[in-house]
Amino acid sequence: MEEVLAGRGDNDLLMDWISQDKNSDALLELDGKALARVTGDRRVDLVPLSEVQKLTGYIRGGVTALGGKRDYPVYADETIELFAVVSISAGVRGTRILIAPADYLSVTHATVVAIAREKNPGS
Repeated sequence: MEEVLAGRGDNDLLMDWISQDKNSDALLELDGKALARVTGDRRVDLVPLSEVQKLTGYIRGGVTALGGKRDYPVYADETIELFAVVSISAGVRGTRILIAPADYLSVTHATVVAIAREKNPGS
């Protein structure tokens, strides 16, 4: 399972891909500081849920970097390259697309970077 998250830097909305492999002991979360270093922003924070639909056109659980209101910059964590297939939202909660990572990176023009960290227990 993977998540596409909407983040906001100093000047723009960003779409971020993070792996959430439920079979793994280590769950990952977005490292906003690492993403900010890559984007040149002072900081990057997740967009509050109350703003997600207005900004992306998608409801929570349906956020995808494909076919959005506009082409936002997309950053994929480097772990995307460990999978033969990734599962991303199809734009509607509960509907997924299975796609090869190389195809996802190509169609979204994503930049592959280290932007995930292990999630702390209790966070």
